[in-house]
This record gives sequence, structure tokens and C-alpha cells, in this order.
Amino acid sequence: RVSEARERERVVESYLSHARIVHIGASSLPNAVSKGDLDVFVGVDKEKFKSSLRIIRNLGYVEKKGTLR
Repeated sequence: RVSEARERERVVESYLSHARIVHIGASSLPNAVSKGDLDVFVGVDKEKFKSSLRIIRNLGYVEKKGTLR
């Protein structure tokens, strides 16, 4: 799961070189039990937020509602 997350990070980084991308959640911990979803934090400057979110959605990711921005 960790290697899958790293590969996904590389893809997102190729589109969002200005972003800070961190694999978070239970699946980021070796041997931890998780629900099977992949939690990734993508941090960008405020002025790039909307365009970055559009790119992430176009890559097939879904924004988790109710999270802090």
C-alpha cells in the first residue's frame, strides 16, 4: 500500500510540482489495518487552490468533504 501511495504521489507531483504531497492515514503506517482507502494531503498556496483542485479531480481523485482548507 505504501508503494502504491508513492506511485500516486509521483503522478500528482508531475501535474502539481508546486504542491506539498504527503501520504497520511492508516495506510501510511507499515502493517497497520486500514479501510483500504488512501488518504493523501495535498497542500498548495491559496491562490493556486482552485486550479490545483481542478487538476486533482481530473486525475480521478475525490475530495473528502468536511475537511479543513
